[in-house]
Amino acid sequence: MCSSDLTQNIAAGYGEIVAPVLKNLELDASVRYDKVMGIDKAVTPKAGFKWSPLSQVTVRGTYTEGFRAPNPAEIGNTGNYFFANSQPDPVLCANTGGADPTTTPGNFPQQCNVSIAGVQTPGKGLKSEKSKSYTFGLILEPVRNMNVSLDYYHIRIDNQIISAINDPAYDATPFLVRGVPIPQRSEEHTSELQSRLHLVCR
Repeated sequence: MCSSDLTQNIAAGYGEIVAPVLKNLELDASVRYDKVMGIDKAVTPKAGFKWSPLSQVTVRGTYTEGFRAPNPAEIGNTGNYFFANSQPDPVLCANTGGADPTTTPGNFPQQCNVSIAGVQTPGKGLKSEKSKSYTFGLILEPVRNMNVSLDYYHIRIDNQIISAINDPAYDATPFLVRGVPIPQRSEEHTSELQSRLHLVCR
């Protein structure tokens, strides 16, 4: 039996204000405080506006900062169990030169497309993700109940935590650990009863 501490204490506070400054101008601002005990803390702001110079035209924009601390599976004392991308067994399906390795002599066909189980260990040196983003958009409403919008997004993430599990090009072959074969006893019993009838002509 094994045990691990999977507890992560998080405290957060959030405040927001929306101010209709003018009849055609609205401003909003917010701030968020996050503290992940024993890992990191951050204050992240957000600001935005919406301006309608004409009844048929609206301009909007936002600026936002983000924060995400590593979770226990990424930085703690545990790991993450997963199945890697399907691939041929490098020993039992080693002859991959042909068009179809399942029909190549020397290969075990059922081992030419297997999902390998693995354990992803945590990264002790991971830093918190921090992001900055802004948007700018235009809304046009030429007639009532019909509008067209055009928005631009820009997002930058620093120290982004990416798991190899989610990488389509991830190759688990260099990290394979093959178990020791366990001898198996196999017995086969067959019986055959034959009856022969000899015909003699006199």
